[in-house]
Amino acid sequence: DHGDLAGEHGRVNKGQPYQSSAGIPFLISYPNKVKKGKVVNTPYTTIDFFPSILNLTGIEYRSNDLDGIDFSQVVLKKRYGGIQTATNETQVRFMRSGMWISAMTSDLKLVISKGDVPWLFDMTLDRFELYNFFGHEDYSDRKDMLLDKLYEELVEKNLMTDDMAK
Repeated sequence: DHGDLAGEHGRVNKGQPYQSSAGIPFLISYPNKVKKGKVVNTPYTTIDFFPSILNLTGIEYRSNDLDGIDFSQVVLKKRYGGIQTATNETQVRFMRSGMWISAMTSDLKLVISKGDVPWLFDMTLDRFELYNFFGHEDYSDRKDMLLDKLYEELVEKNLMTDDMAK
């Protein structure tokens, strides 16, 4: 268990979109396949483990039948010890409780919450997620790209509600 927030960000429990609450380390040992010391910082969720582990173990499956992103090729890259991200592709993730949704790239995280203002975190400059860059002019284009991606995903998965407006 990765623990509660314990007062961080003025919060006590988990279930918040902060890295210290939502981020869970994933360790893998696969001798002769995965380089020792390999670090990947691309955000993945538990639905990504199933297709990735199937591919790592050579079990064939139809990718259209599974949700999730297969990250096995990122894990297998031979570059030693470097921090890697799969792509610069935007990943959209939904919290099960429906309290917030999030879109992430390798360096930005946009969070839209039912009970709070929108948040935009620069994970490179502010890894503790203390500063909200949502209204910052320098982030306008990238913020809009993330908002568009969230909207597309909500429409595609038929999750739009009447109270959600673009």
